[in-house]
Amino acid sequence: MLPSGSIAYIFTSGLKEIALFLAVYFFILICAAFAKKLPFQKAFPFALIIVAATILFIPAYGAKLELAISVFSAVLCVVVLALVGMTDCSTVDALFLFSLFLTPKRFFNSTDMLLGPGIHFLYILMIVLAYGRIKSGTFKGKFLPYYVSFIYLSLISYVFNTLSDRIALFYRITLHSGSYLPLAAIPVLFALLCGLTAYLCQKLEKEKTALRIYGARYSEIEKYLYFLTGFTVVFLLAAHIPFVVTRTSSYTLMNVLSIFYIVLLLLQILFLVLFYQVAYYRDALRFKEQEQKNEEHYYLSLKKNLDSMADIRHDIKNLFLTMGNFVERSQDEEMKAFYKEKIFPFAIDEIDKNYLYSRLYQIPNEALRGFLHMKLFQAQNRKENIKLQFHIEDRNFFLGMDIIDLTRVLGILLDNAFEECEAAEGSYIEFHITNNSNLCTYTIKNTRRHPPSENESARGFSTKPGHMGLGLSIVRSITELYPMVTLNTYYDQDFYIQSLNISREE
Repeated sequence: MLPSGSIAYIFTSGLKEIALFLAVYFFILICAAFAKKLPFQKAFPFALIIVAATILFIPAYGAKLELAISVFSAVLCVVVLALVGMTDCSTVDALFLFSLFLTPKRFFNSTDMLLGPGIHFLYILMIVLAYGRIKSGTFKGKFLPYYVSFIYLSLISYVFNTLSDRIALFYRITLHSGSYLPLAAIPVLFALLCGLTAYLCQKLEKEKTALRIYGARYSEIEKYLYFLTGFTVVFLLAAHIPFVVTRTSSYTLMNVLSIFYIVLLLLQILFLVLFYQVAYYRDALRFKEQEQKNEEHYYLSLKKNLDSMADIRHDIKNLFLTMGNFVERSQDEEMKAFYKEKIFPFAIDEIDKNYLYSRLYQIPNEALRGFLHMKLFQAQNRKENIKLQFHIEDRNFFLGMDIIDLTRVLGILLDNAFEECEAAEGSYIEFHITNNSNLCTYTIKNTRRHPPSENESARGFSTKPGHMGLGLSIVRSITELYPMVTLNTYYDQDFYIQSLNISREE
């Protein structure tokens, strides 16, 4: 919009518009935070009331055509956020987001003259960040998904509003002819942008999941994202001011600036692509190093185990030779006692060990096999009674998670089981792996010494002296990064069971 009136008037009116926007903005946010505490049966009608009040507020700021464009724009923003899927969006969330995005075209008249489209980028950022704060409670390790949502939503929303304004202008010019064809182009544009977003999200599903994981794993990059986000918004806000102050603004300049805004947002997307590539190669290098370490531990332990088996064969031979001398003496109670107390327990223990190690060879993935070999060796050193059960279809076996995250999760769950069973008479641990073409399940079952509590998986809760209770909290923070992963917990007075279920991505 070209500036009209004095700079002082534009500035004063702009402040009033921003103050009114902030009042509406914070009111809706307070309502959204309040609705979060309500059950769905109460939160849903409450959200509908807020939407209705917002819609009634709109007509005071424009004509019917502008109202229609505002509604389409708000719906587009909500649909894009839901399709991008970088953050969860429930039905109640969608209603409150619609209310926040439903801004009349003439609401920012003076502000639009002074700041141009920058003000619209600012309120999109404010809405996305406030929504994320309400949903997540913190941005630590989670800012990247909101940054992605802000950049893409700003680009789509700006394209829609710019083209809609052109369509509306063309409609007014051709209104005398009675043609409604230009007006029909707005829902067509809306459908095209929604369809484009849905197509891109489907094609880039794996990349979206990877970005969410990388954002949590490499959280040190967040400080740069904060700076980049702030710089982008400030630059977009300030770009239009010099031309307003010098009265050199024109429609030609507005068109040039529109192209500039789009290019700047596209450069942000290019930055995300570069970040994804760097994180991918860094992760690949990390995985390779971790795989090499696991293989080294695996083969070192395997060599020790094979050497031990050779010694055992020799020892068993000597023991049976010794036993033979007693067998020759019929009705020898000393022989029976020696067999019962020495030979039999020793033989059974070593046979069980070798049986467990041999079962690990059923696991097709060498990195996972090396990790479990190391944990089994650890359990045996702690004198833990552990049982393994595998029902694996080799051709359908898949990890479904990054190997580093998977071993972190399984390592914490196994360590918890080891500590619970340590020095407890009659305790044991069962570890199961089952899979088919669509699902892989890791189950850890252990006997328990402590009575069950409702806070078993809460952060800061632990039945172990000197522990902070962070283990299961870390596990859940990792599994939340993978939409296809669920962690189920079952327990009663005697057993504690953790079941990690990983579905194959479509």
